[in-house]
Amino acid sequence: MQRAWSILVVGVVLLRGVCVAFGEWKEDVTVDRLTGQRTAIVSNAALNSARQFSRKVSATLVLRCIESAGRAKQPTAAIVFSERVATDAVRTKYRIDNDQIQRNKMAPVQDDGFALGLGWAEFMSRLPSSSILRIEFSLPWAGAALIEFDTAGANEAFRRIPCTNRNRTP
Repeated sequence: MQRAWSILVVGVVLLRGVCVAFGEWKEDVTVDRLTGQRTAIVSNAALNSARQFSRKVSATLVLRCIESAGRAKQPTAAIVFSERVATDAVRTKYRIDNDQIQRNKMAPVQDDGFALGLGWAEFMSRLPSSSILRIEFSLPWAGAALIEFDTAGANEAFRRIPCTNRNRTP
């Protein structure tokens, strides 16, 4: 799984040069060069950015399917940053639309600290019908950073990634 997220992060960072409207879900396909396996990902650029070491750090919300230990595919989400933001789990607070604020921790999905995983069940079940996500991170080098995503259309974005139950949302 580490290798797959590494490929994903490299792909998203490289695609950042392509102009995408904020709030727009963009679909990309990555191909594992060793196995030929194709993986669809859907991404959405943040409406704002964080600051770290006096530099702008952009963020992208990424949706894709992964195989669990039981070989069932399930949707997962991560936030991919334009530079390393953490090496350990970070505390977060998030709010979807006007729901209650939720507190949790996000762990890096790979060793380089560019992506933080959002695997919480309540988050994944609520995201498809959402319109805005606000998430605050306690990042080691950037401090408290509030990132916002226009998540309108997330339900359709989930339908564009091939999971076992393709017609069902998470």
